[in-house]
Amino acid sequence: MAGIAKPTYPVKKEAKYTLIESIGLTGNANGLFDGTTPNAWNTNEVAYWNTATSYIIIEFYETVILHRFYSWNNSNNQRLKILKHNGTDYVEDYTNLYRDTSKQASQTWLQFTEALPKGKYKFILDASNTGLAGRVDGEWYVESAYMNKSLILHDGEYKKYIPHIPLSQGENIVPIMTSNTKPSGKASASSIYNASYYDAWKAFDGTDGQGWCTANGQNYGWISYEFPFVTDISGYSLRATGTVVNIPLINHITTWEFEGSNNGNDWTTLDTQSNITWSSGLEVKNFKLKNVAKYKIYRVNVPTKTGVTYVGIGDIYLLSVAQSEILAKWETVSTTLPTSTQFIDKGMDSLSPFERKVTTLEPMEMTNKSEILGVGKIGKVFSKTIDLKKYFDIKKLKVVVK
Repeated sequence: MAGIAKPTYPVKKEAKYTLIESIGLTGNANGLFDGTTPNAWNTNEVAYWNTATSYIIIEFYETVILHRFYSWNNSNNQRLKILKHNGTDYVEDYTNLYRDTSKQASQTWLQFTEALPKGKYKFILDASNTGLAGRVDGEWYVESAYMNKSLILHDGEYKKYIPHIPLSQGENIVPIMTSNTKPSGKASASSIYNASYYDAWKAFDGTDGQGWCTANGQNYGWISYEFPFVTDISGYSLRATGTVVNIPLINHITTWEFEGSNNGNDWTTLDTQSNITWSSGLEVKNFKLKNVAKYKIYRVNVPTKTGVTYVGIGDIYLLSVAQSEILAKWETVSTTLPTSTQFIDKGMDSLSPFERKVTTLEPMEMTNKSEILGVGKIGKVFSKTIDLKKYFDIKKLKVVVK
């Protein structure tokens, strides 16, 4: 499955599928579903259709919509011919459901099919689509086209229930890096002390002891992380190193500019800090941006620090946009029968908030109504009114006489 690699625009849940076969591709068809979005063409993390006979076969177990991450920048946008299996061979042509990707920019996501009915499909280069150098896809997202929307009719109004969403603080959205390019994105630096302990990705590996340092003799520099696509952040955090391979506190960065860029050349200053002090290992400092930043690359740019021969930091965290608390409430969608558009746009995706469960209520005292018995009648009468609109599915009543 695509995992953390998914389109930057809203999509529904991932559908079930099986990659059955691939023939003649450079790279690896499994790279379409490995959760990485590399900027490359000659790696097993991408699928490269580069001959007329290159193809893959996938079975979809429901109606799906396909999305593609384009991994290269050399006009590798050739159209795919979409052939569905009819029980004997791949002869049913569904290429009319293909969306044009000829202008898709490198390192972006784009929907490339309309809804494809469930079944087995062969994807092969469309020979009639000339002038493009094959096709390089870094990742596919197989979106379920199934839609289940609901509204509740109450007191003549069609309503939706909006569940409580608690307040959430910004969280680190950089994956735990195991190299400068894995599992996704790219860590870079102006220089490094050595690759064993102080490479750029060490500042994004989530460990206590290691971090990034400039080369000895360079008491200035920068370190950056590049997302696969433009990503919103609300702030960042820096953490001092621990004690495994310690960077002395005196060498930790104290003055810097935090910057954003979409091309690696033009940088915008998002935050400036000066004379920051570090008092202990693993100390964390948080910095909130004045406005939500929307860039692909973020970096910490450190000017010359006097009195040391190199500078560094333990860990860098880029923080997601915080979610304000939303209180549970009912919202009226329509006072008349909703249109299909209203169902799609406003309908509830899940009725799980209304899942019923067996609940034992607290004992309720009954009222003595024995006076309704006629003269000479024997016995006692007790009464209690139960709201059957609230408790409409009563499994058992137990009467206890004390």
